[in-house]
Amino acid sequence: AAEALRRILSRSPKHFTTPQALAALAGGWDASYVMLSDGNDISTVTTEDRELLCSGICRVLAALSSDKWTPTLSALAKPTVISIETIVRHINEMSTRRVAETSLEFLSALARGGEEIRILSTMIRTFNNAAAEQIIDAYKHSNTDKSYHFEHPSLMILHRIWPCLSYVAQHYSQHSVIANALGEILTNSVTIIARQNHDSISLLKQICEAGAIMMSQVASSSTTTASLAPAFQLIMEIIDVFGVEAESCVRSNAAQDSAQREYTQLIQTLLCVSSEAVSLAVGNIWSHGKEQGGGQNSVEGISMENRQKEKKSSDALAGMFSTLKKCIELCPVLLVQMESATIGSSSLFVQSMEAATVAINDRQVDAARASILYLKSALELRDSIVKENVMSPESPWSIIAPTVAGTIGRLRSKLTERLIYGICGHFAREILDPCALLLHALLVRSPATTETESMIVAAMRQEQFLLGDEARMVAYQVLGQCSSGGIAPAVLIDFVSDLWAMHESDDTGGTAGGDAVKKLEKKYC
Repeated sequence: AAEALRRILSRSPKHFTTPQALAALAGGWDASYVMLSDGNDISTVTTEDRELLCSGICRVLAALSSDKWTPTLSALAKPTVISIETIVRHINEMSTRRVAETSLEFLSALARGGEEIRILSTMIRTFNNAAAEQIIDAYKHSNTDKSYHFEHPSLMILHRIWPCLSYVAQHYSQHSVIANALGEILTNSVTIIARQNHDSISLLKQICEAGAIMMSQVASSSTTTASLAPAFQLIMEIIDVFGVEAESCVRSNAAQDSAQREYTQLIQTLLCVSSEAVSLAVGNIWSHGKEQGGGQNSVEGISMENRQKEKKSSDALAGMFSTLKKCIELCPVLLVQMESATIGSSSLFVQSMEAATVAINDRQVDAARASILYLKSALELRDSIVKENVMSPESPWSIIAPTVAGTIGRLRSKLTERLIYGICGHFAREILDPCALLLHALLVRSPATTETESMIVAAMRQEQFLLGDEARMVAYQVLGQCSSGGIAPAVLIDFVSDLWAMHESDDTGGTAGGDAVKKLEKKYC
């Protein structure tokens, strides 16, 4: 029923903007809430029902004139805000009574709090999306007409609920239900911040602070099953929205305005916090570009606790590399110039490239894929630098050109070796295509010299290559042609897939010299 009503409201929102229809919707929304009593949820409808109803009503409110947005959206949010405030008071009271955070009563309250935060997030996101064009027009009007002031209607709600969100971020974000809900509402809130509004910049600072707290709490907790992914989603959204302006500030060597200075400092701070959190979560692989104890590919004897830690580590690496890839796309100079928070590393870029070179062989697919995509984006950044006149003092690329080129050059041989290691049956099937594209990008950018040839030969001499000398010679030819530009990426994808499948089907070396090798030679040579 809730889904059917949402569809009706969404398809014809203007039909429900009459006073009578709005009153009926408000009554239904208020009736859907039965407040908590002594911490027990006695609601007669599910959270999913209220999310669906909320989504439909928000589309109706977006169809109203802009002067009615703030009062109607605030009225819609009121029962949800009151519910969150009630739950937070109850949680605080339980903490005073020293109720264990692992108790059913405590966990139930946290779960209900997470649900209500999620509903409020749905409200902010749905209204913002439904009224996107009108909101842009209202901001334009506000900028050109000094007598007209527009403030996003969600800002009043966020200011009201912020003390509660800040409190749970500081004390309970190590719980997955809270971390996930907070990450969602904070990420959705970034999109509604008006850059011209001083109060909104203040709110952005508070959002960044809450995200940093979340990340530190999750990373430092030894018992949490919460993921760093929600915090990284928030940071990527901030970079997506403000990264270009931060990059402009860094490139100009002098801030264009106070807002750009704020965006630059916030992004730099978040990247530092992220680096420290990932270091806590994964250890040596991030701090020193080394495999963790026991090797990333050791699979025997892993306890459930260790598997959870490994998943947390994977989420941390995947989130970090995805965030850094976003930086390369939108604010590369800012990233490459940043100092590393780790002693012994010259810059965050150098540290992350070293870590990514190791992480491509991570057993967890998400971490391996994210590291491969990040490394490929770094190669593409080098291409952009080469295309520019880097010798010109005016070129912003000249600042980072030596670091980018030097780092890639230094890691080229090790990266090639680890990619070929993975192709020999050690990668998960899901990452073979991005692996092949990275290997192609690496080889095609390597000079066709005896040094490159020696690098390929050394990589193919590894013990894990089980297909014999004939197959090895085929691989030499294919990879060598990549460095001279004679092999297209699609061809290398097929070759990598075939080579991997041959290792998977026969790990004893029986394939060597057999029909499969002859077919491989015929197909590619």
